[in-house]
Amino acid sequence: MRVFVAGATGALGVPVVKLLVAGGHEVTGLTRSEGKRPALERLGASSVVGDVLDASSVEVAIGEAKPDAIVSLLTRLPQRGPTSARHLRPNARVHREGTRNIVRAATGAGVDRIVAESVIFRYGYGDLPPMLREEDPAPESLSVPVARNALDAVKALEESVIGADGIVLRYGLFYGASAGHVEFIAKMLRRGMMRLPGGDRGALSWIHLDDAASATVAALERGRAGEIYNICDDEPASFAAFTKEMAAAIGARPPKSIPAGVAKAVMPYFVLAMTGTVTMSNAKAKSELGWKPRYPSVREGLSEMRRSA
Repeated sequence: MRVFVAGATGALGVPVVKLLVAGGHEVTGLTRSEGKRPALERLGASSVVGDVLDASSVEVAIGEAKPDAIVSLLTRLPQRGPTSARHLRPNARVHREGTRNIVRAATGAGVDRIVAESVIFRYGYGDLPPMLREEDPAPESLSVPVARNALDAVKALEESVIGADGIVLRYGLFYGASAGHVEFIAKMLRRGMMRLPGGDRGALSWIHLDDAASATVAALERGRAGEIYNICDDEPASFAAFTKEMAAAIGARPPKSIPAGVAKAVMPYFVLAMTGTVTMSNAKAKSELGWKPRYPSVREGLSEMRRSA
């Protein structure tokens, strides 16, 4: 299969490209930077430069690649992760406008197989019912100003893709050695500077980048058109539990807690996202995609950091 990957040089894009190439697919990766083309080509993929926010650029790139399928992994978040509404704006624009451009170009080129990245927070924020399923309702809008634009953009992303009979993957929170925010947390832990807002509260669904990549390829090859799949591991964990597991893995001291109100003044989005309960069921992905996570919990997934510490 000829597969066009948008976001091919990102934290998820790279392992997805590796798996697609290893599986015998002919891959073309889209990157905004001429300087990243050699890295893609070393992975065994062809490369093309373009900006998903430029509709004509996307149309030309997809037209030249002539793909059978498109994988859209669009994100523009800070390497350390978002902490405020300002950090979310570029990502929201890419979700809304970039996805629309990808879908329109795909439709114009006659490509009817699209797999696109969404996120756990499409279900909302705060303390939500446990183990959310794909059919559970997501909020139309959010009263918390810091995340309203981001949530509305994810909604637009999903509507664009499902409207074209594409497949939406709602990923849990990414982690893995190649994730920039994980590297930052590890650095802060080693320096004794990491703090946990609000103590050990809440629970979140996580997914190791390697497992996210294998699920993406499974969805491309076996997913049903027009469907949404939750992609996460088996055991939700609070951000505090995740961070403490990381500290143990790298031989650092456990982080200390600070009041959520103090942290919220400096990083409002981070506190909103990391102190709530937002967990997903992965039963549909396991059943329909023939997929299961190699790392069923963050405990197993963070073991790679223990080996490399």
